[in-house]
Amino acid sequence: AVACVPQLLGIVLGPLVARAVPPAEATPSVAPAPVSPSSVGSRRGVALAFATGTVMAVAYSMLEGYLIPLRGGREFALDRTGVARLLIVAQLVDMVALMPVGLLADRAGLSRLLAAILAAAAVATVLVSFGDYSSVVIGAACLGLAMAGWMLPVALLRRDTPPARI
Repeated sequence: AVACVPQLLGIVLGPLVARAVPPAEATPSVAPAPVSPSSVGSRRGVALAFATGTVMAVAYSMLEGYLIPLRGGREFALDRTGVARLLIVAQLVDMVALMPVGLLADRAGLSRLLAAILAAAAVATVLVSFGDYSSVVIGAACLGLAMAGWMLPVALLRRDTPPARI
């Protein structure tokens, strides 16, 4: 339970990210929007990007490298193949969701999607940490969805950093 405490930051960061990123950014163009002087160097956006990236990195490394193998082997008596199947659930969901997450970020906007991705990481942490076997499988799928959005904090950095400094 103590190891999962950092993941709760995702629940706190979600609303902050949703408020920090303006909804006008949801443009269907492929080219990046020009950076306005008022948003250049926004410390709040940069801090949120680093905090969100840290939460996602901790969630991924803790769940994939520690909790899923540990709970799979000890509590569910899975052999290496069974643990690998749990891990592949997350990887398959990541591969399937990667393109739709990117398209949604372009269409619906970064703030809404990043908040949802943070919520998916928090749900994955809770399900994998405390659930029964079926909850762990669902949690692994939620982890895959969160992994599909790993690049969204980078979009926050790009929004708040002048192109010359990127």
